[in-house]
Amino acid sequence: MYSRFDGWKEFLKIVEMDGEDGPVYLTIKEGYNERVKLAVSRGINYTFNFMPNDKSRLTHLYYNNVEVTSSLDEDYNYTTPAISESSTIEVVYDKGSYPQGDVNEDGVVNVADHVKLSSIIMEQSE
Repeated sequence: MYSRFDGWKEFLKIVEMDGEDGPVYLTIKEGYNERVKLAVSRGINYTFNFMPNDKSRLTHLYYNNVEVTSSLDEDYNYTTPAISESSTIEVVYDKGSYPQGDVNEDGVVNVADHVKLSSIIMEQSE
């Protein structure tokens, strides 16, 4: 079809790509907040640890919008299926608990936490 259009008909060979050579990402979210976006390899399983602590109690875990909470092992590890396309892991915490890294306990990990942590470190070094 491309070869019928000006510009394209100048090419000797046109090969349509199916997109499988492009980058694949695994995004880890807490609710609607994106925590990290990792470039990953196709066909590989990835394992993540969601060990609860005294400030964060995981209630639900989703992989590509499918609940997989029951797939956590006894050490709170979750292993993805072999990655074939960009995917998302979503972590949902119990109301009133705070995600790891939420130093100021406002429910979101952001720049304010880095500022608070820097302040704590400065106070301790004085």
